[in-house]
Amino acid sequence: MKKLYLTILVFIFLSSLQLIAVDTDLEDYYPHDTYEKIVIEHTAPVPSTPEQIKNNLNKIIDILLQDYVEELGTDTLFRFAVKGITSNLDPYTEFFEPKSYEQFQEKNIGSYAGLGIQITKKDDYITVVSPIPKTPAERAGVKPGDKIILIDGKDAKGLSVEDAVIVLRGEQGSTVTITVLRENVDTYINYTIVRDIIKLPTVEANIIDKYGYIRIYQFKEVTTNQFEEELTNLLQKSINALILDLRHNPGGLLNVVLHIVSNLIPPGKTIVTTQGRASPAKVYITSQRNVYTDLPLIVLVDNGSASGSEIIAGAVKDHKRGVLIGTTTFGKAQVQKAINLDGGYGIKFTFENYLTPNGHKIQGKGITPDICVEAETDTNLPPSWLADKPDPNIAEDTSTPKRLYLSNITDKQLQTAIKLLQANEILQKQ
Repeated sequence: MKKLYLTILVFIFLSSLQLIAVDTDLEDYYPHDTYEKIVIEHTAPVPSTPEQIKNNLNKIIDILLQDYVEELGTDTLFRFAVKGITSNLDPYTEFFEPKSYEQFQEKNIGSYAGLGIQITKKDDYITVVSPIPKTPAERAGVKPGDKIILIDGKDAKGLSVEDAVIVLRGEQGSTVTITVLRENVDTYINYTIVRDIIKLPTVEANIIDKYGYIRIYQFKEVTTNQFEEELTNLLQKSINALILDLRHNPGGLLNVVLHIVSNLIPPGKTIVTTQGRASPAKVYITSQRNVYTDLPLIVLVDNGSASGSEIIAGAVKDHKRGVLIGTTTFGKAQVQKAINLDGGYGIKFTFENYLTPNGHKIQGKGITPDICVEAETDTNLPPSWLADKPDPNIAEDTSTPKRLYLSNITDKQLQTAIKLLQANEILQKQ
């Protein structure tokens, strides 16, 4: 027993020495972001009226302009104040410097030189919503959900979306190296990517066996007409069903989404409900369109399907109009508006939330497909990219849209959709 006590005392003594020895390097042993942070809730009275808040803000600015140890400009204090406010709200609310606001507007109307990724902020890191098809980022292997840890070897933690856009974009032909953290991957992944002009695609169509296939990359102003043209062409080919591919589609314009749903779901049905604090709930319903189909429908989704893609997926699922195949969607269901400010500044802020027709919340949860199928290929590319080796037993089809065959397709999720449609046809005949 004495030996046991002695052993314990020696162990405690040596442990205390070890603790003393490492105390100066404690950060190396206990990283600060490993543990839950201490948060103290302050209960001091807060000004209760907008006038009091404005007065206090003006007073603080005046004090800092006059007495702060270093000289400050009013523009600097203005930026600090607004960034401090917006950075503590949701990830999609952003304050833009003039240069970044110009780039934000440019992204919505044309092309630009960059990597070709849609990004947001999640867990204090810039996170990839989806790489844009046929861009340097997708060709390099960047995936939805990748967290950008470093940009050209510099820490990207805490970087705002607007600043990340400035850093990631650049001259055509220049390079940037991003280091990403990917779920279920133990090590960081480095990508050195050559910037290129990013042309924003919207719609691509094909025929696979007897089924129409339309992939929508983004919901831009031109997408409505492109979609209806492609759908009309497919219907004229006497297709038996339609596959709508929304994988890697990060969203876009709400009015375009509403038009597309109206091509697929009968008039008078709820598409989505928006709810905001400053405005009453608004219900959007399907309208009469010149092009409409009630053919069997399958919608392909994945974790890069966000916002407008989730509106379509939610409407199709809740109305039992079709079957969703793939993986759970991204979970971004908030509406933003952009406001121009003096001096070239701008602000984009969240003012409404989306709800599916049955009232389900999408934000932070996403939509679970009816049939969950993980992708086997490295990227979910359109079938026209995968089918570059034609079936030697089938004559090449040079028509538009191009006709493909199941034997060409290596995309597991798309294969599942086609096989489900084939099975449904067999059951209908029995």
